[in-house]
Amino acid sequence: MKHRKILAFGAALAAIYLFTFRLGNAGNLRDQNKAGGAIGALPGASDTAVVVPEPVAEIIPLAATDTPITKEEYELIQKGPREPKPSDEDLNAENPPEINGGDEDGTGEEPLPPIPRPRPKIKSDVKSGLGGDGTVTLYHVWSKETISLRYREEDGSYAPGAAEQIKHFFRCRVTGKEMDIPIKLIEILDSLQDAFNSDSVTVICGYRSPEFNAARAADSQNVAKTSLHMKGWAADIRIPGAALAELKAKAKALKAGGVGYYPSASDNFVHVDVGRVRYW
Repeated sequence: MKHRKILAFGAALAAIYLFTFRLGNAGNLRDQNKAGGAIGALPGASDTAVVVPEPVAEIIPLAATDTPITKEEYELIQKGPREPKPSDEDLNAENPPEINGGDEDGTGEEPLPPIPRPRPKIKSDVKSGLGGDGTVTLYHVWSKETISLRYREEDGSYAPGAAEQIKHFFRCRVTGKEMDIPIKLIEILDSLQDAFNSDSVTVICGYRSPEFNAARAADSQNVAKTSLHMKGWAADIRIPGAALAELKAKAKALKAGGVGYYPSASDNFVHVDVGRVRYW
């Protein structure tokens, strides 16, 4: 009876030991599967080797809870958390839209037109003390052209673009060549127009090319070979409704340059220029 109890107790201990041993080896087998390795014969087992098949190409590891996961879940874990897509407000905060943006955003919308910038004004280099109001109307007897423009602003600056219009208006009537016209000459014409409260100033001759001046000098002794017309500094004028003698007197009173008086029927004009002050 006593021997039977001892045998039963020993058998129970052996069963417990065998169960614990198998449980431990099962954990080792799982750990080696995680590392992707093959397992040989278990220690303490029989001499017959236990052959374990080669691991598959992709072994999906177990999660921390030993719960199997799918291949898609494993790939998501390996990639890590995806960054959230920025909102339109975030994009605008980092890259504020430009006023004159192009079509780089792919919306197909045409870019906005550029914002026009104010053109710089040409500052006056002549004191505007000749009495003109900054506007002038000129009529050319040869080209039959009339221009009316504001060449000087109220702040004393000269309006951009006016000089080009005047330059073209004063071109040589024979060759068509142009020359820059001093703004002071326009100030003189403006002052004379205002002095007679006239609608316009009639221009007989403005710029004269050297070829045309040479031809005129050969034909008339009243034309100087070195005339200031060749520099664009002179104009031969009349004022509609004004006596020629009165026009000469007003021009001389300005003391702004030379004044020539030509009352003959063939000429009938007053010469004004921006050279030195002189009269004839």
